[in-house]
Amino acid sequence: MKSDFTYDLVIIGGGISACVFASKYLKNNITKKVALIEIGRGLGGRSSTRISKRFKGWKLNHGAPNFNISNSKNNLLLKSYIDELLENKFIKIDDSDIFFLNEDSNSETTKKI
Repeated sequence: MKSDFTYDLVIIGGGISACVFASKYLKNNITKKVALIEIGRGLGGRSSTRISKRFKGWKLNHGAPNFNISNSKNNLLLKSYIDELLENKFIKIDDSDIFFLNEDSNSETTKKI
């Protein structure tokens, strides 16, 4: 099978690191063509959230969907990317309760700080 597609850069894998890299690369190379190839159901890699169809308001986070951004001030690349995602409403600060299973498989709740 022959393809007529031509790219300046091909990125294999659409995880969060690949997405950040592609975004920053394109900002600095606006005339370049980039292909981002992902085999999964969407971009973001192991960071994903499933929304319950059965229970309104319930979400189940898989992988590493939550990360601590309290120290992003020391990482200018991370801070600029988070600010951009917040500004464009791709992400939001989630202050909802966290439910998790402890070592005895009992459900516990904690409030995010």
